[in-house]
Amino acid sequence: MLYYVLMADPEKILVIDDNREHVEFIRTALLSKGFLVVSAVDAVQGVMYARQERPALAICDFEMPGGDGATIYDSLRKLPETAAVPVLFVSGSVPASALSAILKRDKRTGFLGKPLRLKALLEAVELLLAGKRLNDRAQEGPLELD
Repeated sequence: MLYYVLMADPEKILVIDDNREHVEFIRTALLSKGFLVVSAVDAVQGVMYARQERPALAICDFEMPGGDGATIYDSLRKLPETAAVPVLFVSGSVPASALSAILKRDKRTGFLGKPLRLKALLEAVELLLAGKRLNDRAQEGPLELD
């Protein structure tokens, strides 16, 4: 599903979650901030959409049909076109401590527990995207000043 917002160069965010209510909450929050939102209902569709859509960020439930968050994470990191995409995991049943191996491996990865709070969600999104923007900018080379 694609939702467009009028904005100059909106950043695209992929939401991977099998719970429609969670997707709608996240989608509404992100649209209100001017992001373009793509959603997938399972791990297989999520990886496929990530390859096709090239999102700036993926927000992913950890437990879903077709594979868990670790499967999605590993798939995204192995593909050249999605290796640099930050991932924000959301889960109501998997504690952050259980994700410590994943979280330690990559600073482009975050975690929020459910139920999601709007302010925490938007702060986490901005933090992960800010890191990606800095990394993307650094790869462009030195900043030339007039």
